Amino acid sequence: MKAFKRILVPIDHSDYTPRILEYAFLFGKKLDLEIFVLHVVDSRVLQPMPYSYRQLDPEYHIRQSNEDMTREIKKEVQKEIDEGIRFEHTLNVNIVVREGVPYDQIIKVSNEKSVDFIVMGTRGRTGLEEMFLGGVASKVSRRADCPVFLVRTRNTIKDKW
Repeated sequence: MKAFKRILVPIDHSDYTPRILEYAFLFGKKLDLEIFVLHVVDSRVLQPMPYSYRQLDPEYHIRQSNEDMTREIKKEVQKEIDEGIRFEHTLNVNIVVREGVPYDQIIKVSNEKSVDFIVMGTRGRTGLEEMFLGGVASKVSRRADCPVFLVRTRNTIKDKW
């Protein structure tokens, strides 16, 4: 059987991100893996409006987003570790921020980093978009060259009340 060395963990800062990171960190600890935490800044959201009064340099959004998102992802990962997911050894976590269409960038990064599998949630920030366009997780699991471990985001009775 193939020895696993690297995993990719796409996150979107939704309420389910801590649970996804918990699974990834558990795999990382048990299998001594290098972990790539990825956030994709959706380029479809950053399109400047054609009728806006002041047009910004198109690279402005990308530069700002990458810097801002890298800081946010580092805070999110550190917060998760601080809130109780602690391990006996240091996890090898790398942060990657990309701009583009999320499922496309997830697949590209998984190929670039030669990851052995992807750990991601079944549900992200935009439930309505997933309902009409097909979810990011669904597209990644159908198109990725490696296995995809999906972390389900089940509602509990506590969540409903």
